[in-house]
Amino acid sequence: MTEASLEQNLTAARDEHLVPGREIHMQDMRGHRFCQVGLITGTSQDNAIANIWSTADACDPTPEQFDALDAGAIADENRALGAWLNPVRHWMSDRLDIGEAGDDKTFGDITGTWTGVVGAAALMQATEASPPTTVRMTHSAKQSCNCGAQLPSIMICVGRTDIPSSARFIASSVACRMLIASISS
Repeated sequence: MTEASLEQNLTAARDEHLVPGREIHMQDMRGHRFCQVGLITGTSQDNAIANIWSTADACDPTPEQFDALDAGAIADENRALGAWLNPVRHWMSDRLDIGEAGDDKTFGDITGTWTGVVGAAALMQATEASPPTTVRMTHSAKQSCNCGAQLPSIMICVGRTDIPSSARFIASSVACRMLIASISS
């Protein structure tokens, strides 16, 4: 029997976690706290995936709640190869629309909604990059700002735990303004 490919695992994860007809529409998002938890599964490095749960519409996580998460314990509890934890940040956009959302899952005191799946290798590469980078996800989402600019939100903006949250907020704000300027012009 042959091993499933990365594409097959991405498709299977979407089929498993997507809730047909479930959408997320949030306004006045700027400054709203959120974090993400990913469960890494697969049978090899070549076909490993990370299902991502975002707290955007499910809860308002505090840094203390996030700090209490134990990646090893989360992976064990969910029979996953690993858990990826993307720290508490603040939205820089004003509106978030996710056309395809999935099931809810609780990790410690944090609840997230499944918002997509990505290849684990790409996610880990983006996480380890300096500066942190983005990785494309397989979900239909749009972010927008009150200026009318549409932001490409089919990406995960990878957070860094070694930078104070105030610096992450400023860096995200500058990056968002630069992106809006390039899209608006």
